[in-house]
Amino acid sequence: MRMTATGRLRFQREVDAFLAESGLSPSRFSREATGDPGFVRHLRMGIPQIGPVRIARARAYMREWRQ
Repeated sequence: MRMTATGRLRFQREVDAFLAESGLSPSRFSREATGDPGFVRHLRMGIPQIGPVRIARARAYMREWRQ
């Protein structure tokens, strides 16, 4: 299932807020959360390779980091 433009923007804002909160660089977060150092860059560029599995991994990482 593909993410809508609105959902993608909402997720991008969620990631950007997390990066500001955590102080992690986009590449470090990308690598640690998804194994892809370009994840945030691809998200920001609108590259359609961001699927539900990677989004779930990123959200799980953010949730675990906050605990």
